[in-house]
Amino acid sequence: MSKSSKFVFLFSLVLIFTLLFSACAPDAPEEPALPEEEEVVLEEAVTEEVETEPEPTEPPPPTETPEPTEPPPPTET
Repeated sequence: MSKSSKFVFLFSLVLIFTLLFSACAPDAPEEPALPEEEEVVLEEAVTEEVETEPEPTEPPPPTETPEPTEPPPPTET
């Protein structure tokens, strides 16, 4: 058997078993919807979080700049 035929065979087996088990599996119960009050509370919490101002950050420490060197005085010739 070539590699491609082995791949097709294994893929088809996996697909068949997946379909069989998904068809035989009991349906999962759906999650109950949240009451409207809880939804409102969740929405308020999100809007409050968005409206808060970011905490001020400390400015970065000043970087040391080398002092400018003075040119040597001109020499008389």
